[in-house]
Amino acid sequence: MKAIKLDGFRKGLNYVSNQSITKPSQKQNFLIKVHYASINPSDLGFVAGVYGRPNYTKNLKFPIIPGFEGSGIIVDTFDNKDKLTQSLIGKKVSFCSNYEKSEYYYDELIIKFHRKLVTIYINY
Repeated sequence: MKAIKLDGFRKGLNYVSNQSITKPSQKQNFLIKVHYASINPSDLGFVAGVYGRPNYTKNLKFPIIPGFEGSGIIVDTFDNKDKLTQSLIGKKVSFCSNYEKSEYYYDELIIKFHRKLVTIYINY
């Protein structure tokens, strides 16, 4: 899997291609192929170490993968037997992070809980 990692605040970003991710392991979790992840002032502030609560950011374990929101397509799920869950594979979704749980999205693939996803419907 490809990702961008942060080795420490104010140390720059590095491209990596050997990150590993496994199949979703909890019920109602989805594996998402990230197509877009924005870069906005909060992301830049986080990389610089000036965004986020100090009691949280001082305890981060580096390296981490930054990025607070994105969009992509569901490619797999934990529950392969549930028809409703299976019907969501291939759907476009958007998502945002909970940085206190170390969820960041400059990744090629992410695992996300279903209630943290918004399905994108596009009609042209």
